Amino acid sequence: GLWKHCIAVARLSERIAESVGDVDVEAAYFAGLLHDIGLIVLDQSMRRVFCKVVDELTPGCDLRQIERDLMTFDHTHLGAFLTESWKMPPSVVAAAEHHHEPQVCLDEHRRLVCVVAVANFFVSRHGVPALGVDAVRYPGDAILEELGLDEGTSLELIQSLPEVLKHAETQVGI
Repeated sequence: GLWKHCIAVARLSERIAESVGDVDVEAAYFAGLLHDIGLIVLDQSMRRVFCKVVDELTPGCDLRQIERDLMTFDHTHLGAFLTESWKMPPSVVAAAEHHHEPQVCLDEHRRLVCVVAVANFFVSRHGVPALGVDAVRYPGDAILEELGLDEGTSLELIQSLPEVLKHAETQVGI
């Protein structure tokens, strides 16, 4: 489910970048694919505590607060640390760090981070959350407006989700 989520966020980030027009489409795909790398590494390297995090999840909860309560850090901190230490592009580092709070990103990667944050929200809200429970908060009207995503464009993106999800399923072999 986590891989399907990441691939779906990557594909939708790509579509949003195409719609927005001034965000590199390949960078959006790559950043969307790796936005939850912190969760993937937690799952693989700290399985016991990762399972405790998953057990605590409820719809609408604050995933990062649960993580901080159990580990003193969250998957966005870990994702930023990992992507930076792996010498990933700064835009990928920014997306891993700020995909739950795009308004905090104030550098040249902000628009790409906003794209990934919106894709993460839409994918999670429409049936493919990273951890089985929708714990992604709405990025806010200001973020959608900043990207130029009006209601009509947002609806088109949401309506494209079945195709995006089908592609994600194909990529992970489901």
